Amino acid sequence: MTNSDTQFGTYNKLTKEIRAYWNQDPAAATVRNEEGRDENSSVIYQKFGGNVETAKSLFLTDAALTSMNDNATELDWAITDDNNGLKFTIAFGTKSDHTATSWADAWSTEKSSLQDANGYFKAQSPDRGGHMIVVTDSGDHLF
Repeated sequence: MTNSDTQFGTYNKLTKEIRAYWNQDPAAATVRNEEGRDENSSVIYQKFGGNVETAKSLFLTDAALTSMNDNATELDWAITDDNNGLKFTIAFGTKSDHTATSWADAWSTEKSSLQDANGYFKAQSPDRGGHMIVVTDSGDHLF
């Protein structure tokens, strides 16, 4: 559950999209689309069934999700428009004690620590070839 520090508003709103991509010659990668036909795409087709919780658990570790929930003041999730990724918008309130570490800085520090320890993203297991997780910025906020 997100924190409730909204007395001074929320700031540092950002939206990100997370997808798994082929990392071995992505332009030549062949994946199956929803109709079962092969198509060239660097994005790995996902089967979330429109379920955000499934997508969250596929891409992010429990520690990453806990960090987001603990430090965010507002947080919303969605499946990306192409149905192959996870999208989130996060914003941070301001603590009443301005000498305390801000929520945004706490999340950033925890995220960096988890990433450095390979504990932020879950390892992907596509049926063939290499892969990588790519996080991109989005200007299309969920709230």
